[in-house]
Amino acid sequence: MRAIRIAAAAVLALVLTACSVYTVLYGDQLHKRKTDIMSEKEVSQAVNANNCKLIELETDTVKVSGGGAAVSGSTVTIRKPGTYRISGTLEDGQILVDVDEGAVALLLDGASVSCSSGPALHVLDSRKLVLYLTEGTSNFLTSGEETQITAYSSDLYASGGALMFGDSAVIAGGGSLTVLGYVNNGIHCSNDLVIRDGNIRVEAVNTGIKGKDSLTVSGGRISVLSGGDGLGADGTDDGTGTVTVIAGTLDIVSYDDGIQAESLIDLKGGEISIESRDDGLNSSGDITVDGASITADCRDDAVHADCGVLIASGKINVTSSNEGIEGRNITVDGGTVSIVSFDDGFNCVSDSSKQMWGPYPQEISDDLPVLLINGGSIYINAQGDGLDSNGNIVIGGGTLVIDGPSQNWNGSLDSGRERGGVITVNGGTLLAVGSTGMVELPDSGSSQCTVSYAAAFKAGSVISITDSSGTVLAEHVCARSGGNIIFSSGDLELNGAYVLHLDGSDYDIVMTDTVTAYGRTGMQGGPGPGGKRPS
Repeated sequence: MRAIRIAAAAVLALVLTACSVYTVLYGDQLHKRKTDIMSEKEVSQAVNANNCKLIELETDTVKVSGGGAAVSGSTVTIRKPGTYRISGTLEDGQILVDVDEGAVALLLDGASVSCSSGPALHVLDSRKLVLYLTEGTSNFLTSGEETQITAYSSDLYASGGALMFGDSAVIAGGGSLTVLGYVNNGIHCSNDLVIRDGNIRVEAVNTGIKGKDSLTVSGGRISVLSGGDGLGADGTDDGTGTVTVIAGTLDIVSYDDGIQAESLIDLKGGEISIESRDDGLNSSGDITVDGASITADCRDDAVHADCGVLIASGKINVTSSNEGIEGRNITVDGGTVSIVSFDDGFNCVSDSSKQMWGPYPQEISDDLPVLLINGGSIYINAQGDGLDSNGNIVIGGGTLVIDGPSQNWNGSLDSGRERGGVITVNGGTLLAVGSTGMVELPDSGSSQCTVSYAAAFKAGSVISITDSSGTVLAEHVCARSGGNIIFSSGDLELNGAYVLHLDGSDYDIVMTDTVTAYGRTGMQGGPGPGGKRPS
């Protein structure tokens, strides 16, 4: 497990093709590996080579012009570097690439290859390879017999994919490619895979697109339907197991995780839509969102990292989830986040799985998880806790609105008090409307004032808070019923007078303390029933 110092906001995955070095920075560790990924210049030179060889597919036979490849029945094996233009249809055949040295460019030009038992296109060995999709053409690669894509159900011993790269590869070009992996994966790369362009559709009974060491998407339109993970990278060596999205459009429907990585998911850009039966994003290490636009509809967590989650910029719209965003440490520096969750909206989990309630031993650690909100615009609609940390919650900026929960055994804010955790509000704007049973308020050591008011409301109720001159500080239409309102803003001043407006009733507020509570609420009491004005 690779720990991350999330407050440092230093997570980067970058392909440096010019020097053929793959560099990954996460936590405090810089990892460099040699890679055979072709640069853009190398791709252009290979694709536009004058001495292009021709491979013509004719149902169950293959014709080669220009040398460099050998034919045996319905199998063609490319053995020398060069540029090969592939066209036609090959039924139950295979294209193999086995080149020790030199660049290979495969130009798919209206090619369709199916193989009943294994990869339709299998790159056994190639130091530099590009698969180029010729503009205006449609190409198809199929392994196995057509089957309905449901939960992962491929052969236990199956490996590889319909498009199989044994070494690093680049997919480029403006044409289209359909990959149907009915044996195992759709596109499988054992090293580093870069998708730069193309209209790519993948269906697979296991992982849709897998780059074992790394998978990078920097353009194109990609559609995946998978019985396993949509996109994946499961390498475990240092600097491997990373998925990076820089640009492009991705539409993922998966029966497991939408995007899964062993070390790092780094979403720098692109439009990403995920519908998954498990997690939307799942990393055994870290997750960074810095510019991407993500929509997620998930049965489990929308975003889950075993280590850290960093949201620096971009958009995250979670339309359905068990928990919205979960990690050991979570930092929000910017961007727009909207979450609908069956359980917690945000959840920072500790390393200890020890039961913390009832007669069980309490475990207090100096190294507590931290949910840190420095900026951005966040909306949470949660049936469970809105913000939940098994350690500390620190709010220093941004705008945060929480609807829920309605049930009294959860709260809008929940820190790990049993471990010594606290809630601290030093900046930003917070409005949380939820139940009364488990209300937890910010610590009195916070530098920004907070008011809590116990007053019943229902879904559709309009809440507004004004200052003594009538200026509106906050206004909100409640999505759920509840009984407690928490508001914190830089506009609140100690000893200042304010008014809470709720469903036609007005309630006077005087900030007698940094954290002022009106009305009794489950876990923490206030000075009385509040200051409702006479009607």
